[in-house]
Amino acid sequence: MSTDSPPGSNRVKYFEPTLHFTSTRMQIGEDDTGDRIVVSELVHKDSLLLSFEDFAKFQDRGFEKQPVKAGDHTYFSEGNNELYAAVPGYPRVDRFVAEDENKVETLVVSVEPLFRVTSDKMKATLAVHPPLPEGRSLIGEDLDQLLAEAGIVHGLDVEKVATAKEYVQQGLKEFHSIVVATGHECGPSQDAFLQFLIEIGPIAGKLLKDGSIDFRERRVMVPVSEGEVLAMKIPASPGTAGVNVFGENIEAQAGKDILVKTSGDVSFNPETNEVRATAGGVLSVVRGNIINVSSRKKIEGDIDFSTGNVESKNCLVIKGSVQPGFMVKADGDVEISGTVSSATVESLANIVIKSGITGQKTRIAADGDVDILFIEQGRIDCGGNCVVRKQAYYSTIHAGGDIRCRKESTVVGSEMVAAGSMTFGDVGSEKANPLLLAAGVTPERLEKYREMKKNLSEMQAEIIQQLQIGGGRSRKLRQMEREAEVIKLQLKRMNMVPGSGLYSRAGAAEEGNFTAEEMSDKYSINLREISIEVQGSIQAGTTIQIGNRTMLLDKTISYRLFKLSDNLKRILAVPPPRRRR
Repeated sequence: MSTDSPPGSNRVKYFEPTLHFTSTRMQIGEDDTGDRIVVSELVHKDSLLLSFEDFAKFQDRGFEKQPVKAGDHTYFSEGNNELYAAVPGYPRVDRFVAEDENKVETLVVSVEPLFRVTSDKMKATLAVHPPLPEGRSLIGEDLDQLLAEAGIVHGLDVEKVATAKEYVQQGLKEFHSIVVATGHECGPSQDAFLQFLIEIGPIAGKLLKDGSIDFRERRVMVPVSEGEVLAMKIPASPGTAGVNVFGENIEAQAGKDILVKTSGDVSFNPETNEVRATAGGVLSVVRGNIINVSSRKKIEGDIDFSTGNVESKNCLVIKGSVQPGFMVKADGDVEISGTVSSATVESLANIVIKSGITGQKTRIAADGDVDILFIEQGRIDCGGNCVVRKQAYYSTIHAGGDIRCRKESTVVGSEMVAAGSMTFGDVGSEKANPLLLAAGVTPERLEKYREMKKNLSEMQAEIIQQLQIGGGRSRKLRQMEREAEVIKLQLKRMNMVPGSGLYSRAGAAEEGNFTAEEMSDKYSINLREISIEVQGSIQAGTTIQIGNRTMLLDKTISYRLFKLSDNLKRILAVPPPRRRR
């Protein structure tokens, strides 16, 4: 069919294509008051959908083909004269009119697949559309054969397939989506771990099997004897292989190994996998794989002018407080019964402060876990978990593990950044500065990102100043502009996810700026396991970040679990799971 332009018009004349499938508007369901919906007949794979028949006869008269685009699951023949279905399904035509003076209409022909398979090939869904009175449909088709032709051969749900056949034979004017096949997931792998052969007591902040958090008082400085076997390394083991709906095997993920590190009076034998004390002392366990055995030093009072700063290769027990301006450093665990006020406490192991932390100048740093009652205006950096039992006001906590606050706790005006997950009680206040809660984020990378932004801002200010002074674009100025562009690209691609490369995947034009190691995600954590749970209320204005995704909370809400969507592209706020009390 051809379309002529009006007499005297300079508009192009278009030759319309022929459609080779039937579609009609149909009333869906039993209610006659609703709108009619376009329904198409079923087509098989490689069925002809559209063609420009006899176009050659009109081409000599100055006609051109009407613009046609191949939509989803369709393909053109050589020469673009015919359009075919790439999969069995239901074709549709969408028409788009250009907004220029010619008002040219473009046809987009696509096919809704009869079987829609998820990107991971683990689920196949059958689309059942209403049959047309004069058109092909699933009625009379062999559904089992169609499944086989589509390659869907594993994990078939016999009952769902039978239900689908019933819907088809009933010929109802309804749309149905039925999951007819589900693949078998890989069995979970087991990471290597240290199995302790002595009682090391509860580890505060640990996630229990029922999903609750262990907030029992942490036991530190466990006594051990010379020659005692403290732990055994249990090697990693792979999970069981899976199978997708196409019958393809899915290789099981290998378990992650751990590097056992020792310090002090302890040794690890890689042949027997035994961790053994070489002398009597007390045990410190850091992040589950670092073992230290040393002696214990006890200080009955405060750390003040009477003691001076304290540095020790051993574990420290301080029965008093750490007074302003003083410093405590230890290779082993540190346990403080009192408070830490405007002072510094550092440990290569774990720190337990049974009272609180106060003062803007207070710095707590541990390679392992930190367990405190409260913190006001101080800063904590730890390589493991951080446990806050009561409150955190106007403070900064960066953890290489999880941040765990009791249900009764309150966090106000603070910055909380953890490589793992987080739990809180009440978060924020109307009268306080907004908070940042960032989970699945490497604290060091966040610091690096901020430093780079600061450097970029200073560099841009200097560039503007140089341009205002005049004198042309000097060699120094051009170099500064190039450096600024590099920093912009690095900031754009900075990857906050622990275990991943420093930069996220770049576009083809950008890949030359980054090394393969910088973009690797081989050891990246599973962001689907990362969450921020709020067991009380969380104030509007709070910034939520998980991995590289952020959201600004626009209203105050209560009792929510923040996690990433299945495609990891946005943050969801859902009710947390119910747990047994």
